[in-house]
Amino acid sequence: MSESGQRRRAWPLRVVERLSELAGYTSAVFILAAVLVVCYGVLLRYFIGASTVWQTELSIYLLIYAAFVGAAYGLKHGDHVAMEIVASRFSGRARDVIRLVVGVLGLGLAVVILVVAWGFWWEVVESGRRSGTAWNPPLAVPYAILPLGMLLVSLQYLVILTDTVGRLGKGNRADGAEAGR
Repeated sequence: MSESGQRRRAWPLRVVERLSELAGYTSAVFILAAVLVVCYGVLLRYFIGASTVWQTELSIYLLIYAAFVGAAYGLKHGDHVAMEIVASRFSGRARDVIRLVVGVLGLGLAVVILVVAWGFWWEVVESGRRSGTAWNPPLAVPYAILPLGMLLVSLQYLVILTDTVGRLGKGNRADGAEAGR
């Protein structure tokens, strides 16, 4: 969306867009952190012959965050898995209708995963379960990653659906960047 179009948006939509951007940037930082943690473990083992009890588990949690929370960023920028081969066969209004249907289905799936993941997370919080490894961190933190990610993806789908419905209501096509969603 253009800079002027972004300013005309309702503030909740702008907040979601900023949260999706933040999710992408924090995911990138967490990927870098995971790489550094793994390198630290390798170097520690190679030079000192020692190992860590936390390195593998932490790097896995960081990469899970990057995948699930970073999904909102990918969705915002159209970098998610898409069936463009079907949508590209259509033009104008038909393409927006297809995107509307796909957006509703994607939102539905994300909400279902969010609800189920929230239940799992809450069960872990109430039970106080821990990982059971030598490091043994509480599982409430890593279990919070999936519901957080699906919440952000759901909100981003709402932004996309709002844009699509707006285009359908106006009867005009978006610019190429917007059509890529």
